[in-house]
Amino acid sequence: KKKSGDSPLSPQKQPWKNMVELMIEEMEKNNFTQKEIDAELLSQVITFFIAGIDTTSNNLSMTQYFLALYPEVQDKLRAEINENLKPEEPVTREHIMNLKYLHKVFRETLRHSGPAGMLFPRKALEDVMIGDVMVRKGNSIVVSVIGTHHNTNTWSDPEKFDPERWEKKTEEGVNNPYGSIPFAVGPRKCIGEQLAIIEAKTMVVELVRKFKISLAKPGPLKMNFGLAYQPNDPLEIVFERL
Repeated sequence: KKKSGDSPLSPQKQPWKNMVELMIEEMEKNNFTQKEIDAELLSQVITFFIAGIDTTSNNLSMTQYFLALYPEVQDKLRAEINENLKPEEPVTREHIMNLKYLHKVFRETLRHSGPAGMLFPRKALEDVMIGDVMVRKGNSIVVSVIGTHHNTNTWSDPEKFDPERWEKKTEEGVNNPYGSIPFAVGPRKCIGEQLAIIEAKTMVVELVRKFKISLAKPGPLKMNFGLAYQPNDPLEIVFERL
């Protein structure tokens, strides 16, 4: 029975808590001051906006670029989409999970030109040997994602965009969990990985099923290191409705 004053989002109606509520609870448990709580929440929200918008938009841009550059890949992807979805049928998570070629195209885009150029620095808390390299206490280490994804020791012809390499599984980079790290790896990997994947794949499905994608000015692409690894100049992409 509904009590007077209850709202649709009251605890009685919604037992779950959102991330902001959980963060506030944890900070209060650890005796954060209100000023510290406000500063922490602000920094986390800014991080989510930057990490969740720029990276996904850059990934979508690069996916469209490669689909335009390789029309045979685009045609194969469109055929898979049309085989699994009826015209105007809403895209669901189940569809996304069943589109195997889409997954290969997506992974290859992230490998070749993913938005994360490097991982955040990590500072050594004590002297440690990594392989035959001594890292002294207090020194910082930065892992190059692009360098890892274009390492000729683990990838054959890494400059080539080849979604089929994820089907063949003959390369060290495909089989090694550290060969492809677009969302980092380990307990501190990107918290928004699954959201970013579903979000980007859904957009790609909707674009490819409705438009032919091409480049207004085909040519070599110059990349730039900034907040994200992204094209130096705007991409001029043409969409023709099918």
